[in-house]
Amino acid sequence: MTKYLLFFLFATSLLACKTKEKEPISLTINNSKGVQVLNMPIVIKPERVKGLPKNFTITVDGKALPYQVDDFDKDGNWDEIFLIANFKANESKTLTFNKVEKKPIYPSKTAVTFAEIKPPHHSCYNALRVKSTDSLKASELYQMEGPAWENDVVGFRNYYDQRNAMDIYGKQVPDLSLAKAGIDGQNYHELDKWGMDILHVGTSLGAGAIAIKKGEKIYRIAEPEKSSFELVANGPLRTIFNLNHQNFKIGDHDYQINHQIAIYAGVPFYESTVTVKGLQGGEELVTGIVNLHSDTLYTQTDDNQRLVFATLDKQAEKDTYLGMAIAVDKKDFVQTIELPDEGADITSSYAVILKLEENTPVSFRFYALWENRFKKVSNKKYFLEYLLHPDSFKL
Repeated sequence: MTKYLLFFLFATSLLACKTKEKEPISLTINNSKGVQVLNMPIVIKPERVKGLPKNFTITVDGKALPYQVDDFDKDGNWDEIFLIANFKANESKTLTFNKVEKKPIYPSKTAVTFAEIKPPHHSCYNALRVKSTDSLKASELYQMEGPAWENDVVGFRNYYDQRNAMDIYGKQVPDLSLAKAGIDGQNYHELDKWGMDILHVGTSLGAGAIAIKKGEKIYRIAEPEKSSFELVANGPLRTIFNLNHQNFKIGDHDYQINHQIAIYAGVPFYESTVTVKGLQGGEELVTGIVNLHSDTLYTQTDDNQRLVFATLDKQAEKDTYLGMAIAVDKKDFVQTIELPDEGADITSSYAVILKLEENTPVSFRFYALWENRFKKVSNKKYFLEYLLHPDSFKL
């Protein structure tokens, strides 16, 4: 009798302990827009989910959502949880954080590649930018002549020298492919199964490069005292890095410029955030789109009240359609101008001029939709309709 009583008490004790376990942490996210939002980025700060277990999954109605945890300052404490979700108009979703034994691993849909051209192609994140405008100099050192970033939709690269221009890699498949581009016999100037380099940049701003306008002159950010690469976060759902330009001189005055670049899974754009220190007054930020093969700049206002400037033509290699666009906040916009085809440091570009304030970030998006990936992009109505509703339009 005593034996059975002890067993009953032990079992009851276990049940009591189980009922005292903490309930999973939950967090409700709202879409306050009256339209559906696709690929909505969700950023969660530590103070919103206090007591989070070390290893967890995130579920909505029992279905797991991929996420990533980023420790920006590398101090061992996470700074943000990032995930992406689709929402119906005015929908709310409750995220549940479930404790698990092992940290889940999700397929990577974003990446940055910055590697040496010579085998075994080590990462060269600590390399300083080449002080040359000679393409051969960068191509002798770096795979793809500098850092290249991609998601499952599109890829881009920065010429890591005094050209400081941006280029586009068109992708035909969702696989992350740039880690193998331009090495071991692969030629990214020729169409491969995954895609190719599709943009002719020349001396233009290419696909969203930046410059500084002071007075009537536009200065390419070509010859800072030092330019460096800084990895901030790398996949699976977003990749972020900085291009830091120290002591960029205009006349006898130095500027400190931080150009942060971010790309997210599932969208045909990357996002730039530019911060400048040392302003004297009158300086403006310049970005732009190459116009070597286009003669019309379309202007629209999208669902988020951003201004969108776009070109659409057979402006990609292999005589294919490519739609490019820059989206900026209305509050930051000054004007657009067309740069000359020759006789200037920066040429053949539709330039978008933005306001600058001391040590205040200015952000814009650069879109690239290639015909080989988005079959309908050659239709102007389809392309411009997407740019009007980029967060709710299903490509």
